[in-house]
Order: sequence, then structure tokens, then C-alpha cells
Amino acid sequence: MTDTCDYYKAFYTNMMNNIPCIYFELDQDGIIQKCSCSASELFGKDETEFVGTPFSQYFTDEIDEEFFADCLAGAKDIMNHEFTVSGKSGSEIVLRAKSLTSVTGGGFSFLSVDVTSESEAEEKELLIKEKFERILSEKSREMSLAYNELENFCAIIAHEFKAPIRAIGLYNNIIYDELSGDISGDSITASYKIKEYCDKSLDMIEKLLDYSKVKSHKLRNRTVDMNQLVRSCLHDLKLIYGRIDIRVSISPLPCISGDEFLMKRAVFNILENSVKYSALKPYTEIDISCVSDEKTHTFCFRDHGAGFDVSSSADPFGMFSRLHSDEVYKGSGIGLATVMNIVKKHGGEVSISPEPDEGCLVRMKLGKHLSEAYYC
Repeated sequence: MTDTCDYYKAFYTNMMNNIPCIYFELDQDGIIQKCSCSASELFGKDETEFVGTPFSQYFTDEIDEEFFADCLAGAKDIMNHEFTVSGKSGSEIVLRAKSLTSVTGGGFSFLSVDVTSESEAEEKELLIKEKFERILSEKSREMSLAYNELENFCAIIAHEFKAPIRAIGLYNNIIYDELSGDISGDSITASYKIKEYCDKSLDMIEKLLDYSKVKSHKLRNRTVDMNQLVRSCLHDLKLIYGRIDIRVSISPLPCISGDEFLMKRAVFNILENSVKYSALKPYTEIDISCVSDEKTHTFCFRDHGAGFDVSSSADPFGMFSRLHSDEVYKGSGIGLATVMNIVKKHGGEVSISPEPDEGCLVRMKLGKHLSEAYYC
């Protein structure tokens, strides 16, 4: 019987010494009773040096020590918890717990694996990631500063050009008035062209300044009554274009959460395009409606003006994009680019469906995520 017990004890000891895990046998108080050869090698100690010492003395962190005590008491689950312990020559070892099992006699068997190299790789990866994020953040900040400087530079240049262009227009008027009795037909045409180009240049500068303001404008979201906003835009258009016959059909529109300053610019530009490109029609006709679903509102602006050929290579939302001859329809090519910029700032989408000589349908899709929208 004794020989049999000694056999199984030797077999058990040999098995634990050859197991690839780190094994400790502890009593009820966490005092080491036995350990595997792999544990001895990792810690640089003989088994006899381990026996009788508290396992807690090898923890490098008090939190780990307290957690292990709670596990011994059955208060916490030790599975896959990582402990940092002091190993050979004071080096830090990371052990990932696999089990803490009660054994006959009231003690515990503690099984873990060495994941030090894995933890070091993870830490190195984390450091690389943090460094990359810092570099990315710094570059983004530098790009933002450079972009703001460019915006300011463009605004300054635009302002500087306005004064000489106005001066050219004024001197042209003076010359025209003084020579009105003796001026030839060609000179009259030249004078008219000077005025036309001055007016066009000043309008272009104003549109560029407006675009620049939109780009740098920070969103100030509030509830916007789209019915009131559209009526305000139409009122402004009638003041600007005088006696032009503008006929508008408006379905009930929802209130939205957005920046009223920017949204008014977007809607005004869409409606102004409808007026401009209906110049050869008897009157301007615009239908305004909205289609809503659970997540979005899609505002639709349909006119019955000139439209354009969809096969044109020009992007209608591109800066300075002109889809019609300037001799027929005046424009800067900045209006729809500004609309696109504003809608993107609100996280939305804008599209245009043209039909030559039949008009255009502009769709402006905005999400409901900013607030719960309702019909005013």
C-alpha cells in the first residue's frame, strides 16, 4: 500500500514538473507548499526556497495582492486575471491565471501561464499607437492652422481687390459722363463692358467672402422653422430682383435643428439659382416640399427653368463651375458649392437632378439626429 502511494506521489510530482504551466500548491493561508520546475526556473529559486513562504510576497502591486486574497476567500473569480510578480533578479513577470482549485486537506492548487512577452508586445503596440495618435493630432492641428491662415489670406486679398475694382468703375463713369456728347459707339460698348466686368468681379469677391465665412463658421444649432426661413429667403429675393414674377408652391415643412445663419444661405442660394435660370421663362416657378422618414428630412426644391445637360463633365457643386454661358445666365459658380459645404457641415447630403429646358430638382437631405423634428 505504501509502495503504491509513493508511486502515485512520484507520478503526480513528475507530471507537475513537466506541465507547461506555472503551478503552485498553497495552503489555506496562501503559503506555498509545492511548485513545479517551471515555477522554480522562472523565479530563479529552488522548490525548498519556495516552501513555507507566502505567495503574496512575490506580488509587485498591492491591488494584485488584495485581489488574490479575495480569490482565496472565494469572493472573486481568478480566471484569466493577470498578476505582475517579481521573478528572477527582480525582473517583472506577468502571470495569467488559469485556475485556483481547492484540494483535499483544505489547500489550493494555483495554475497560471507566463504571458510576459505577450504583455510586453501589447504595451509596445499601445505605445506606438499613442505616439501615432499624438503625431496625427499635431499634424491635424498644424493643417487646421494652415487652413485658417489660408482662409484669412483669401479674405484679405478679396477685400484688397474690392477697392481698386470700385475705383475703376467710378473712373469709368466719370469718363463716360464727361464725354457723353462726343463718345463713339465703340467707346460706349467698351465703357459698358468695363462696368459689367467690374460688377461681375465685385459680385465674385462677395461670393468668395461669403463662401469663406461659411467654411470658418462654427455650427450654432437651434430649432429652425423652415417655413419661416423659406418665406424670408423669398422676401429677400423679391427685394433684390424687383418686379420679377416669382410663383412659389410650398408644402408644410418641418422644423429642424441646425444653424439658422447657414441654412438660410443654403436655401437662398438654391432659390436664387431657380430665379437666375428662369430668366428666359415668362415667370419663375418653384415647388418646395419635404419628404421625411424615421431618420431624415429631404427638402425638395423644383424649378421649371433652363436646367442643364446631365452628361456635362462639369460638377454642379464644384467651385466656379458654370453649366451655362455667362452671356445668357449670369453667375459666379460658387452658389451650389456653398450649399454643398453647408449641408456637409450639418452631416447631410445634397443632390441635383436636371432636365434640359425643363428645370432642376435640388434635394437637401438632413438627419434628425440633432433633435426630434416636428411640423410647425
